[in-house]
Amino acid sequence: MKSKIVKIFTVCTVLILALTLNVLPVFAALTFGSESVFNPTAVTDVSTTALDDSRFVVAYSNESERLAPGYAIIGTVFGDTITFDEDNAVVFDNLATDVSTTALDSSHFVVAYRNGGAVPISGSARVGTVSGGNVITFGSEYVFNPSSVTDVSATALDISHFVVAYSNESEMFAPGYAIIGTVSGDTITFDEDEMERFNDAQTHYVSAAALSSSKFAVVYQDNGNSDKCTGVIGSVSGGDSISFGVEEICKDNPVTYVSAAVLEGSPFVVAYSNGGAEPTGSAVIGEDAPAGGAVPEFSDYVLIITIIVAFALLVKYVPKVNSSLRGA
Repeated sequence: MKSKIVKIFTVCTVLILALTLNVLPVFAALTFGSESVFNPTAVTDVSTTALDDSRFVVAYSNESERLAPGYAIIGTVFGDTITFDEDNAVVFDNLATDVSTTALDSSHFVVAYRNGGAVPISGSARVGTVSGGNVITFGSEYVFNPSSVTDVSATALDISHFVVAYSNESEMFAPGYAIIGTVSGDTITFDEDEMERFNDAQTHYVSAAALSSSKFAVVYQDNGNSDKCTGVIGSVSGGDSISFGVEEICKDNPVTYVSAAVLEGSPFVVAYSNGGAEPTGSAVIGEDAPAGGAVPEFSDYVLIITIIVAFALLVKYVPKVNSSLRGA
């Protein structure tokens, strides 16, 4: 009997440890290949997005040229080597800042930006089409906000829809807004009536990340709340209508340079510069939790059931062991 109970305890312990370790982070060594130059002069407002497993787009503002035009170029990856064909760097705007790009599929992407050359200054976007591996052609420019914007961040929801989140500095306090762009070929349509505010106060360092084809997260510095890192979930319905949930604080300190990225399964990571008493570069995990709290994952249920079974075995067999020991 004693041997049997030891075996049962051993199995339960192994199961619990295995499940526990399975939910702990696994750390792997990080290595980098050689540096590759996509522009040999000074650039700013760099944004990149993957097209497939071997190609990506870099969009940027070339401040070494007059008016700092916006460019895009394709990078091709072989192992840990990147190649760029500088002859195929294409201008998408004559004066572009606050650049953000997002891939729709392996041959189409959107670049959104602050068009400083427009009169008046506007928030604009274009579709880029990739052919021949690394040749980019841009469609016409489309305006998502006819007034001055900053802190632009775009994220694709599916092959024909994307979100642009930004700070509208033409309004008092520069609040945060988001709008859906619908793509057909190289044409973009925006319904300005569906432009939705996600933060009433001054909003900076905006970063949007798609969680699914109908949900996205926006994280940002909330100047109206002591520059704290704040996030909110946006839900999309009817193609281009946005509704926002309740804002949540992801860091109870002043932050800058906020950036979000989605992990597999829809949790997202938020990285930022933490301007607290001891400044650090930090990151935190965020998740879209339904009303009433987060739904446990399958592994959580298995762990709970395993613990219950182990406890039931303890209740059943420990008295027998004690009885046999007293009899001995």
